Amino acid sequence: MHMQPTLFSGDQKSLRHHTAHSDHSKKQVPWAKLTINPTIRGRLVHPNLDPMTNQKIALFKPHFPYDERIYKTETTTNENGEFAISYKWTHRKYEKEHSINLAVFEEKVLSEHSNVDRKIGSVSLAIPNIDGNIHVRDIQFRLYERDESFPIPLLKIESNQKNPQQSNFSQFTEPLAKGVAVDAAIVINALHKKVFSTEKATKILETINAVSLTPEASIDCLLNFTMAHFTKGSNENELVYDLNWDGLKKKPLPDLANLQIVLIKEEDKLRYKEITVEYSDSPAQTFKPGEPGFMDAINKAHSKNSALYVSNCMGFIEGEFEHLTQHLILGSMALSFFRHINNHPIKKFLTPLLDGVSEINRAGAGLIFGKNGLLTLSGLPQWGVKERLGDKISNFDFTIFSPRKGIVSNHTSANLQELFWEVATEAVDAYFAEHEVAIKSPENWFEVYYMAKHLVEESMPYKEAENSKAAWIDRSDMDRPEVPGRVEKNGFIRAIRPFITSKDKPDVQSIEGLKQFCRYVIFAVFNHWLLHSTQDKWGSNPNFAVMSPNRKKGGDWGGSDTISAAIQALGVRVITEFKALRMMDDLFAYEPLKKALEKRRERFEKNGCDIEKIHSAIWI
Repeated sequence: MHMQPTLFSGDQKSLRHHTAHSDHSKKQVPWAKLTINPTIRGRLVHPNLDPMTNQKIALFKPHFPYDERIYKTETTTNENGEFAISYKWTHRKYEKEHSINLAVFEEKVLSEHSNVDRKIGSVSLAIPNIDGNIHVRDIQFRLYERDESFPIPLLKIESNQKNPQQSNFSQFTEPLAKGVAVDAAIVINALHKKVFSTEKATKILETINAVSLTPEASIDCLLNFTMAHFTKGSNENELVYDLNWDGLKKKPLPDLANLQIVLIKEEDKLRYKEITVEYSDSPAQTFKPGEPGFMDAINKAHSKNSALYVSNCMGFIEGEFEHLTQHLILGSMALSFFRHINNHPIKKFLTPLLDGVSEINRAGAGLIFGKNGLLTLSGLPQWGVKERLGDKISNFDFTIFSPRKGIVSNHTSANLQELFWEVATEAVDAYFAEHEVAIKSPENWFEVYYMAKHLVEESMPYKEAENSKAAWIDRSDMDRPEVPGRVEKNGFIRAIRPFITSKDKPDVQSIEGLKQFCRYVIFAVFNHWLLHSTQDKWGSNPNFAVMSPNRKKGGDWGGSDTISAAIQALGVRVITEFKALRMMDDLFAYEPLKKALEKRRERFEKNGCDIEKIHSAIWI
C-alpha cells in the first residue's frame, strides 16, 4: 500500500536539498554504473503534525510484484519524529534520480497479545542521485486515524490496515456465523437483508423465557441496566428519573415516549409512586400503582402498552445507548494509546485491555446502529442515534470520574462499579510502584504527552447537559461544569480536560493524570462487561420490553411487529452468550489485577457477580 503525500513545497526539482555532491569529473559513458551513498533525513508526522515517535521504519526498493527491502536500513524515529537512513545505491550515469519507498512498521496482535512487526504502508520518495544528505519535508502518514466521513467520528477507524495493533474481527464473527446457542446467521441476515420470516420470528419468540413484567423487575432494570441517574424529589425519600428524547431526529414510528418516574425509598427498598408518559402528539398522562393503565393496558385496544411496560421499553433503549457509549469512550482512548505509545511501560499494562476495541467498533458499527441495526429498531434513525450518542459523549470527561454510590442494597450496578474502581486503583498503584523508574523516565515520557494531547484535542466538542445543574442524588460519574480546565482546539471547547501537563519529564500532576487514565481503562472494560452481561435478561423477552413499540398498532409487545421483536431478542442473546476470553484466564493480564479481583471475590458474589466470567477486554 503506497501513499504519496507532498514531500517538498514548490516543484520537486528545485527543492531536493542536499549538502554534499558526488565527484563526476571523470569522463564516463552514459550507461556506466555509479555507486552513491545518500542519507535521507526527514521527519515522520501524523496528519495533525504531531510527530510519529519511536516509529519503526525501513527503506524498500520498488520492485514488481513485491518491493525489495534494502539491507540494514531499519531505524526508529526519535521523540520529534526525526530520522536519518543511509544506504548504498547503484545507478547509471544518465539517471538523475531514483525512487525509494519509506515503509512504516507497526506491531500486529496475532493471538494472545503476541506481537510481531509488519509493514503496513509506505511513502514513495524521489531521491536525487547524489552522495550525502538529502533533506525532505515532513512526511505525513495516516495511522490510527478516524474516518471523518462517518457520522459518529469517535466510533469508526478508517481501516483495519491502518489500525494494526488490534485483533482481527474475524475471530469474533466466525463463531457468531456458526451460531452461539441460537442461529446467529439469521439475525445478521435480518438486520442487513430483511429476509427474516414472521414464522421463524414467532418460533424464536416462543422459546424465550426471561424476566416477567413486574414493578420489582422494572426497578431492577432501571437501576442496573438503564443505570438511571436520579434527582431529589419533593422530600428526602423521593427519587426522580427523567428520560427525554426531545430535540432528536425521530422516525414517525416506532414511538418514543418521554418519561418521569418517581420512586419512594422505604428503608432499603424502592417502590413506584408514579410514572408519567408523554408522547409528542398528546398530553402527558400520569399513572399510579393500582390505577388503570399502570400495569394493565393504557387503552383496551392494546394488550401490552401499560405505563410500566412503556417505561421498560424506553429504559432498555437508554441502557443500550449507555452500553454503546462505553464502546465509544474506550475506543477513543485506544486510538490515542496505540497511536503514540510504543516503548513506554504502560504499553504492556494496558494493551491486553485495549486490544480489539477499536476494530470491534469499526467492524460492528453496522450491526449496532447501521440502517437496519439494533439501535435503529427504536424510533431514532441513524442520525438521531448519532445525536443521542453525541449528547452523551460531549460532556463526558474521565479525568474527574469516580463511581457513584449505591442507593439501596440491590443497586448492584453501583455496588459493583465501586468494587471495580477499588480493583483498578489497587492494580494501577501496584504497577506504578513496580515500574516507577521506567514510568517516570524522560526517555519515553514524550509518548505519554502526545497520547494525552491527541486524546484531549480529538475529544468531542463540549456541550453542557441541559440538566447539569439539577439537584442530583450523586454526581460522581457525571460532568461537573464548574470544574475548570477545559481547553479550546480548532474553535471548539473540548470535552476532556488536559491531564498531562509536562512533555520532557513527568511532574506529580502528570503522574496522577496517567494513573487516572489507566484506572478508567480498567474500569471501563469492567463496566462494559457489566452492562453486556445483563442485556439478555432485559432484552430477550418482548413481554418485558421492546425497542420498537407502536401504540397505534394493536397486538402484544407494545405494538412491535413480530420480526423486530425477534431481531432484538435474538440479537441480545447472541451478544450475551458469546464466549470471550476471561480476565482470570488471560495469561497477559497483569497478575496483581487478577489478585485484586480474587481478594474481593466474596464481595463480588454478594452482588451477583462471578469474577470468573469477567471479560479481559471489550471482545464484542
